[in-house]
Amino acid sequence: MCGIFASFNIKDQHNSEAELIAAIESVSHRGPDNCSHFTDGFCFVGHTRLSIVGIADSGNQPYVFEHLVMVYNGEIFNYIELREELRSLGYHFESESDTEVVLKAYHCWGGDCFERFNGMWSLVIYDQSDRSMLISRDRFGQKPLFILENQSTFYVASEIQQLAPLCNGDIDYGLIQMFLQEGGYDGQGRTFFSAIKEFPKAHYCRIDATGNIQTYRYWDYYKGKIQSVDEQSFIDFESLLKDAVKLRLRSDVPFGVLLSGGVDSTIIADYAEQFGPKQNPIPAFTYASNDHEDESKYAKAVADKLGMELTTREQEQDPQEFKARLRRLVQHLGRGHSSPAVISIDYLYESVAKKRNKSRS
Repeated sequence: MCGIFASFNIKDQHNSEAELIAAIESVSHRGPDNCSHFTDGFCFVGHTRLSIVGIADSGNQPYVFEHLVMVYNGEIFNYIELREELRSLGYHFESESDTEVVLKAYHCWGGDCFERFNGMWSLVIYDQSDRSMLISRDRFGQKPLFILENQSTFYVASEIQQLAPLCNGDIDYGLIQMFLQEGGYDGQGRTFFSAIKEFPKAHYCRIDATGNIQTYRYWDYYKGKIQSVDEQSFIDFESLLKDAVKLRLRSDVPFGVLLSGGVDSTIIADYAEQFGPKQNPIPAFTYASNDHEDESKYAKAVADKLGMELTTREQEQDPQEFKARLRRLVQHLGRGHSSPAVISIDYLYESVAKKRNKSRS
């Protein structure tokens, strides 16, 4: 994961640069490999980088190509194929990073590029030629992205905590009540802060120099009824799943897998062992709880079968440490979470980091 922050002002009334730099530095945990920013007096964009594909400094951001400046959090898994297509159209590349592919794809195809992306992303592209800003998020909202409009300034960020100091702090008590009663949200992009909204998945928008906003949905899921499931359907699904795993194994850093012992993670682990680089053994990670729902024994059976090196994270027994971790998670998520699994997943990612693997989440 990486962290992004952008400020776009249409009336030349700006926050101090130090205040904006603080907003991007507040998410340094999302990207410890590099932290940089760009500003031209109208727009500020900042980025903290966690490098996975194209780990050289040439992949650092903000990334500039001609009049376009981009900050981007995510990974485009089919970037190699897109790069070759762009080369055939006359584009030249100076790095092995998917970042360069993303910006040049937008330069070539405009908003249509997002339909071509196979991956997860949140991004901001500033066009210096006409002082406009583009914001985009992946199909399923895997990458977090939040927006705030405060008078004549638009702000975009990876985490709510970056935006909270920039708004009036009014609380959406109706949403908090809904969460406490039902354990969920209304799906309309509201957050616990009335002024801060979640940017919609599968959308992009353009904000011009006058503040006019045009929003586009570039993808929607199939809403029809599936008539039948035959043998060919299973064959097609298996092919798609294998292709998805193969694409996600493209990495310039070591990879590992999270194992629950269930069907989903077992299949993914099996494909990773089949199709991944022959790093022996592949590290696997699981979480062991002390209740009847503990699945660590099944994860161990899978790891042993596939010859993986399993790290088991035991359930934390210290209630004070648990409370501190939950508080930190809520701060980063910017909201409550209805499932206690978020705690165990955080413990797992901590184990991954200690093994010097990097998480795409």
